[in-house]
Formats: sequence, C-alpha cells, structure tokens
Amino acid sequence: MKLKQLILSSLAFLLVGCASEPMITLSEENQSIIEEKRQSLEGNQTEDESAEGEDTQSQEPDEARNSQILTSFDTSDWVALEDAVQLNIEDYLPNVMYQIKQYSNGETSRVDYPDFVDQTLNMMQVETRITDQAPIVNIFSWGNSQITRLEESSELNPYVNHLTGRANQATQESELLLQAPLQVGTNWQRDAATTSEITAIYSQATIRDLELENVIEVTSTLESGTLVEYYAQNEGVVATVEADEAGTVTQVWQAQAIYPENRIINNVEVKLPTTDEAMVEPGQAAFSWQTNGNFASAFDSMFKEMGILDDTITVQAVTLDEGVVIIDFSPGVVAVLNSHEASEQAVIASIVTTLGNFFNTDQVRLTVNNNGMLPDTLEYPTHGIYQVSTITTPLETVDASVESSESTSNASSMDESATTDESQTTIGSESL
Repeated sequence: MKLKQLILSSLAFLLVGCASEPMITLSEENQSIIEEKRQSLEGNQTEDESAEGEDTQSQEPDEARNSQILTSFDTSDWVALEDAVQLNIEDYLPNVMYQIKQYSNGETSRVDYPDFVDQTLNMMQVETRITDQAPIVNIFSWGNSQITRLEESSELNPYVNHLTGRANQATQESELLLQAPLQVGTNWQRDAATTSEITAIYSQATIRDLELENVIEVTSTLESGTLVEYYAQNEGVVATVEADEAGTVTQVWQAQAIYPENRIINNVEVKLPTTDEAMVEPGQAAFSWQTNGNFASAFDSMFKEMGILDDTITVQAVTLDEGVVIIDFSPGVVAVLNSHEASEQAVIASIVTTLGNFFNTDQVRLTVNNNGMLPDTLEYPTHGIYQVSTITTPLETVDASVESSESTSNASSMDESATTDESQTTIGSESL
C-alpha cells in the first residue's frame, strides 16, 4: 500500500512542482499515460488497503520529502553492453527538440528545454532553470565525431537565438563533452584542465521509471574531483554525479521525467495596466515557448492572457533593430486598447515596459501592418518610439482643434517608419 501511494504521489509531484518552477504542458499522449498509471494503481487497491489509506497522508518522493541533496547513484542493476555496437554520436546530443527533461538533486528541481535547434549549423541552445535561480543558457555544437559546449551563461536571454553569432566560435570556455568512437576507453581533453574518458556503456539502464538504452558513462577528472555524466541514446544527459578529490559524492542530478513533444511555459515578470496614477503595476504572466518558436506567437498569447488584447487582434511580429523593440499588430488594435478599463496610456505603458524589460532595452515601437500605430488620445511619439523610462509620466493628449494637422504629421511619420522597417531583423525562427 505504501509503495502504491508513493508512486501515485510521485506522479502528482511531477505535474505540480514548486510555484517558482516552470510549468510543464504535457501532450495528450503523456497525460493519458499518466492517467492510466493512476487508474491502474488505484484499481489494484483492495478494500482493506483503501481503508488503510484513509488514515495515511499523501507523500512526496523521498528526496523531496527529506530535502537532502542526493549523494549516491546506483548503477549495479544496469546491464553492461557486451557486444560491440556502432553508436552514432548524433543520438547522444544533450537534449532533444521539443523535449522537457525534469531533474532532481534531492533538494531542488531543474528543467532543461532546447529553445533553438539549427540542423544546418549543427547547433543547439538549451535553457536550464533551477528553482529560484536565473535561467542558464547552454550553447552546444556537434559534428560527426564530437559534441561541444561552446558557452554557458546566465547573462543571455534564453529566447533570443544566439546560435548564428556563435557558429564555429570555440572559446577558452568551450568544453568537448563527448568524443567518438563511442566505445569504452575513448579519452580526450575536455578543456585545458580536464580529461574525459568513456568508462562504461550499458545496454539497459533504469532511473526511477525511465527505461533507457545504450547509456554511455563519461568520467571527467577535474581539478577539484571527478564528474561522471550519463548519456542515454536518443534522450541525452540523464544523470550527473559530482565527487570531491577523496571520491566522496557531493551531488547527484538525476532525471525524474522526460516529456517529448512539448512546449515549456515560464512565468515572466510583466507590467499590468492599472487605473491609478502609477498606470502600471508588477505582475506575472505565462510565456509559452516551443523549440524554434517565434516571439509573435508567444507575445500574442501572453498579452491576451494579460487582458490587453482580445481574439480579434493578432501580434504579427516582434523584432529588434539596433536596440529598438518593434511589435506589429493587426488592424483594429487601437480600438481594443481603448476598450480596456485603464487609460490608453496605461495600456500602452504596460506593453512598452513589459517588452522593454523582457529585451533589456529602453525603446519600444508599436506598429500596425508595419506602419506606426497612431493612438487615439496621446501624441504620436518621435519616430513612433516610446521610452520605457518615461512612458508612465503624464503625456499630453491630442487637442481636438489640432487633431487634423497632427494626424497629417503622424501619417508622414508612419510612411517614413514603414521604410525603415524593411531593415529590421527578426529574432527567432518560425515554429517547426
């Protein structure tokens, strides 16, 4: 009975997680698999077991309940690969397109997701989110014989495609993660101070409920100890084990669940429009992203969730040009913005500050079909560009006596801006 309760509560833990962790959107197939497991386990309970369960509180997984960092990792039940098998290095990329991997170290959770994968450049950009920490961006490249991590940074925006600018640009921080031939004994220089070697290959392995095949064990000798990584065929990294110089394990990250064909949803900081003098207030909204996604779709969903747009309006593009964020709407957006209970300036301020903070810039331009968006009650800003730093200060409203001349001037500005829009560079690529 206790084992069944533990498995059931483990499934719930995977779906709920912590409030500060990314939300996980499961495909219908994955949802049905989990539901089948629940029903199967619940259906196998006897009446006595059910009665016993009434007095037993639901439990979290052992590592979550104990909140202690994992310091052991058992591979004794894994089956070593005995026959020589030719393994393809491209089957061992750290992550897979559209795949969410959730890890635990016993104390906290981690989620990995590939935001961009470029099959032409043979490069991948992966975001790593650890509870209550800033997201980390990893950039990987691969060839016929090796996989390299080019960069690891907490300073990069995970949803801006950094691959093209880093193609074929190995740095002193680059690490050679895996080297062919994929067989026991292959060794290489991971970086200037670290050597790595394939120390085992397992034909079958199990981590929690994950059944894995052809798992490669890579042991790296560091200045401060050792790092052992496990790469599963077609799944990528499934576990890492860190040990000090004495060989004492100090931390284990192991995969808890792998969700294929999914998108990741993170709560991001936004500015919500208000009816008071502040015009905007801090808030959070769900930012939904899939591998090789585009900003237009992501911000369209987010601004609709925030109640700024309705279903009649579409975000057609979000681009960045020399430090200016440009968001392009479908026609009719001005009327929708003015239907909000907050003032037009407050709603525009919400859009401008949210985009400015997201892209870490002070300038945001609003357009409709690539022409500058003309507000109903506010003066058209110079070149149609709003400043994040001043958007919440009172602006002059359009005087009805000069509205006609202002409109003529604004139309001229819009024509000029439409010409400059042709040189904008779109961030991201269309969803696959």
